[in-house]
Amino acid sequence: MSKRILLVEDDQIIREFLEDCLVEEGHSVLAVSDGASATDSAAQLEEVDVLITDFNLGHGPDGFDVVKRFHELHPQSRVLVISGRPDLAKAKLGEFTFAGILPKPFMVAEVLKAIA
Repeated sequence: MSKRILLVEDDQIIREFLEDCLVEEGHSVLAVSDGASATDSAAQLEEVDVLITDFNLGHGPDGFDVVKRFHELHPQSRVLVISGRPDLAKAKLGEFTFAGILPKPFMVAEVLKAIA
């Protein structure tokens, strides 16, 4: 089943690769590179099935801020966190319900399974 996905990843190579893979699987993807763009996009989108976000997004809002705002706007949607520091993500984000927290590096098959 096709999903509407908001993808947030500051690493351009990872973001573009994952976006291409998700689109190839039939999903509709809006990919952004930072937390500010993610929160703006989440506010503008009427429906999003899944947020896939990195936890450490460089400058501006981090993954915690993105997830918090996303849950306020889209409480029924799922969240998948991809992070080089999954322990930190779990500690800070324990209050939210997730499709999963995947450590980097991850396999695309793991992402597809988590959002299925």
